[in-house]
Amino acid sequence: MCWIAFPIEHFFEPLYTPDNKSSTRYKIERADGEPLAAAGFWQWRPNGGPDDKPLFSFNILTINADGHPFFEQFHEHREEKRTNDCSTEA
Repeated sequence: MCWIAFPIEHFFEPLYTPDNKSSTRYKIERADGEPLAAAGFWQWRPNGGPDDKPLFSFNILTINADGHPFFEQFHEHREEKRTNDCSTEA
C-alpha cells in the first residue's frame, strides 16, 4: 500500500434536506479555480479481484467535520460529519 497526495479540481458532498429524506450533490471547489489537494492510499494487486483479475484499490483520507463552520452542513443530520482535509491552514 502506498501513500499519495494529489490535486483535485472539485469533489461532491451530500447536502440533505432538513427532514433527512433526500439529498443533492453539492460541488465543492476553490473560488479562484486553483486545485485542491487530497491525500490517500492506493494499492495495485494483479490478482486481487474476483476470478484473480487485477484490482486497484484507493481511499481518500478524511477528518471529522462535526462543528466545522462549512462542512458540518453535509451528510445526514445526527450522523458523524466527515470530509476531505483540504484546509489551507498549516
